[in-house]
Amino acid sequence: MNMEKDSDWLLFKLRDKNYAILANRIKEILWFLPLSQSLLGGRASFATTTLRGEILYVSDLNLFWENEPVPYSPDSNLLVLEGNLAFPIDAIIGVYRLPLPELGDPKEGHGVWEERIWNGTVLSLLDASKLYPQNRWSPFGGSPDEVKKLDWFQRSYSVLGESIHEGLKTRIENSDSSLDNSKNLGLEPYSVVRVGEEYLSLNLNSVLEFSDPTQLTPVPNGDPLLHGFMNLRGDVLPVLSMANLIGLNKNNQFFMGKVVIVKEDEFSFGILVDELIDVIYKSAEERLLPPVGSRIESGGILESTFVSNDQFISVVSVSQILKKAKESLGQGSHEIH
Repeated sequence: MNMEKDSDWLLFKLRDKNYAILANRIKEILWFLPLSQSLLGGRASFATTTLRGEILYVSDLNLFWENEPVPYSPDSNLLVLEGNLAFPIDAIIGVYRLPLPELGDPKEGHGVWEERIWNGTVLSLLDASKLYPQNRWSPFGGSPDEVKKLDWFQRSYSVLGESIHEGLKTRIENSDSSLDNSKNLGLEPYSVVRVGEEYLSLNLNSVLEFSDPTQLTPVPNGDPLLHGFMNLRGDVLPVLSMANLIGLNKNNQFFMGKVVIVKEDEFSFGILVDELIDVIYKSAEERLLPPVGSRIESGGILESTFVSNDQFISVVSVSQILKKAKESLGQGSHEIH
């Protein structure tokens, strides 16, 4: 830990305790924003939210420390660190110049360098680097973690009243209306996914959230494009196989991969992929025609291609997928909502 003797720390309150984190690790401090349930990331990551075209991965320190959930308040803040990792906190105390902790590792599994007395109270100094998931996109360790995340979201966020949720939506709409550098540069955000050995991307403006396929129900003898139906917080959504959409004719194993929840023309549905990779920004000038034959073979699903890190990445047409979704559902008893 190579730092000066003293550094600036942001002090904040969480429940009835005071914490401090190095100020230079903080990217932004926001009002509390609307959250979408997510099972991605480490054991403390339970939700995502979007801000100006970027995904913020929301973790909770109390979930990290395996405490009991408490309902959030619209007066809370989101503390955003480098890497778009956000933590709900109750209140900002201020920025103070404090002596650095002693050299050494933080408490194992807790991300706390040390605890000291400050203004007559106990102050815990956090090591932000220990709070990040080891691999944001990897499946987490098992059903106990999944149950904890689902329970945390329900008991800490879903219990907020409808009027509070509407107020939070207004905040995000106001934030999205503000100009940001990517819009000034004419860049569009894309979520990069892997299907087999193919790398594909979806415009992030059509993506609502990411989820694990644990709530999927198969459809016996159904269309190969239709992987199943997902119950997402009371809404039943069809989930299509991206592999079969682009002509890979792959038998997808249930409860494997990731589901991208998208919305197009007021319809919401899921797309099953093998892996979520990254979010990148590209301009319209960087988009090329897809390889010869691929557009035809995919039925128009692949609308263009761009290059990122020496890798060809195909841009997927969400509108064409919606068309395929309606065709695969046909005259069945299920409809896209």
